[in-house]
Amino acid sequence: MILDLAKLQLEGQFSTGDSLDAKALGILTLDIAAIGVLLAVKDSLGTLWGLPLVLLALSAVPAIFMLVARSFDAGPEFESFYNAQADGPERAAVVAMLSELRATLMHDDRVLSQKAVAAGLALACMTLGLATGTVEFIAKPEVHILCQTKSRAAVGASPTPGSSSRPLSAKPTPSPASPSSNGPQCLIGS
Repeated sequence: MILDLAKLQLEGQFSTGDSLDAKALGILTLDIAAIGVLLAVKDSLGTLWGLPLVLLALSAVPAIFMLVARSFDAGPEFESFYNAQADGPERAAVVAMLSELRATLMHDDRVLSQKAVAAGLALACMTLGLATGTVEFIAKPEVHILCQTKSRAAVGASPTPGSSSRPLSAKPTPSPASPSSNGPQCLIGS
């Protein structure tokens, strides 16, 4: 019964380790994608565009550590354990097995704690990197967001919903927005 409990705890630790590894892969994937976007739009960012790049690169370090830290202990080697305990009393073998399993569980808990701290660091750096990248984009004075309106007539829509004066195959032709139009249109320009 005690061995079954230890087995369940070991399986739970391995499952948690797998979950943390999946999170690390997700963080690395998002880091790579965000770094690619940053490098592609660096001319649209402010002067501190390198800060989000550095933060995203820093978040990759603990994520890689999470993947590399795979020193889980699966418990005693049963063949060598059996050979060492085969000639002794059964009670001594059970006590030795429990002692080994306890040491294994404690070791794996330390590994999981280190991985959890690394996950927190990676997520914090990634969040800061994404936030500073967004602020850099918004804060650049040369980027203006202009909201204008566009008339329904300019795109070929009729005033009554569901009816149209143009054939179904015809596509609406965009026209420049005028100050007298009545629908929102946002343009980003410099």
